[in-house]
Amino acid sequence: MKKALLTNRLSFLLLAALVIPHFVFAQIYKQSILDTNKVYTIFNNRGSIGHPATSVAGLIWPWSEQSALPYIREMGLLIGGEVIDTQGDTIHIINDGFYLAADGDYEPGTTNPWGWLPLPGYDNPDSNRVAISDDPTTWNPSWQAWPGKYGSGNLRADLETLWVMNDSSNAEFDYYPLANDSSFQGLGIEVSCRGYQWDTPNFEDFIIFTYEIKNISDRPLNKLTVGFFGDPTIGGTNDFSDDDSGYDLNENLMYCWDHDGIGDGGIIPGYLGFVTLESPDNVGLTSVVSVFFGGNNRPKNDSVMWNFMTPGTTNLNAQQADYVVIFGSGYFSLQAGETKTYSIACVLGTNLIDLYNNVQESRSAYSIVTSIKNTDITRAPISFSLNANYPNPFNPATTISYEIPQTANVKLTIYNSLGQLVNTLINTKQNAGTKTLTWDGRDQAGKMVSSGIYIYRLQADGFTQSRKMLLLR
Repeated sequence: MKKALLTNRLSFLLLAALVIPHFVFAQIYKQSILDTNKVYTIFNNRGSIGHPATSVAGLIWPWSEQSALPYIREMGLLIGGEVIDTQGDTIHIINDGFYLAADGDYEPGTTNPWGWLPLPGYDNPDSNRVAISDDPTTWNPSWQAWPGKYGSGNLRADLETLWVMNDSSNAEFDYYPLANDSSFQGLGIEVSCRGYQWDTPNFEDFIIFTYEIKNISDRPLNKLTVGFFGDPTIGGTNDFSDDDSGYDLNENLMYCWDHDGIGDGGIIPGYLGFVTLESPDNVGLTSVVSVFFGGNNRPKNDSVMWNFMTPGTTNLNAQQADYVVIFGSGYFSLQAGETKTYSIACVLGTNLIDLYNNVQESRSAYSIVTSIKNTDITRAPISFSLNANYPNPFNPATTISYEIPQTANVKLTIYNSLGQLVNTLINTKQNAGTKTLTWDGRDQAGKMVSSGIYIYRLQADGFTQSRKMLLLR
């Protein structure tokens, strides 16, 4: 069913590449896709989710079904700060990475971005994709395994992505964060970014993004705010002019819905929510704004964004309208060399009750991301799940783990790229728990198999899930 919407990841990324301005190649601008559960989205390494210039708009849900609709045109990370420029004036710098010059900040008359710039070394320089855990061809060739947050090969989700960016290109203001480098401008911030997505029933309606925000300047940053600017399209690309919005500060949640409940093609759209899972200094969600699309209400207008992200601002003036949303967490400080975390979940639900239920599930998933810091810590399985093997690529052996929430008949098999059975690692009844097996790269007859891509498949009481692994001799 997924292929009915998109032939494959590669074809869509090639389509997007055709409309990328020249500068992005010089600045190693890359994209990838998160698509392992009901949420599908393209994202890039300048901090944006969705894409405004491709035929398949933004975040789609539930994308494995015929009732799928797009919910986001583009949304992206904003980090702003109050500093003193070289003239002694108090200024406000906002960093963004938006694609279109009409929205994002660029040097006038050029395609030079004033904002987030992806850093090299975090992907394969010969690939046009952001590094993603299930495709080793996107990785930096020096990586022997996926560089998990808590160690090499230590994945916390079924699909993960990683990139790092800084604001060195933001030359709009006379402010220089590094005493000995006048070519580095912006606030002097570096952000390590990760996306997490799960292919389990409880966690199928959201994605999580985390941002490790580091002050790499020579001076303290005493007044910062972080958040997102987003352009929702609730109801579809032809039915975005009657959207409503709301918020719940107790839940650190902003949400959007279609006013008449009827979207493109007569499809009933669901609710889109943004929940702040973690914020610097635990300030939570402190500003929520929905304003009419267009005019000065764009990320490139620093003073406008700074005012919208001022703590205590809760302005939902635009209702039953084509609007944009801005939400944030602030203020907080960063000493030179200090790092703090900001994390959000993009959550979907069929109605408001379902959205709230999925918000709670996103918090459960985030606890897995943040609390399990090594493979010795275990948790009670909540559903059937086949985990990524480690190491991958591998030679001569790799470890495969999986989870079963109840006693079940379990079968784990290996297939080659032609779909031919190579080996059956287990075919028996097992009790609930997290299980681990090792494949030594041999077939059923005990012979070593050749290099290539292999598929391992878990079957248990009607559940089936497959993953890919790469053997390099």
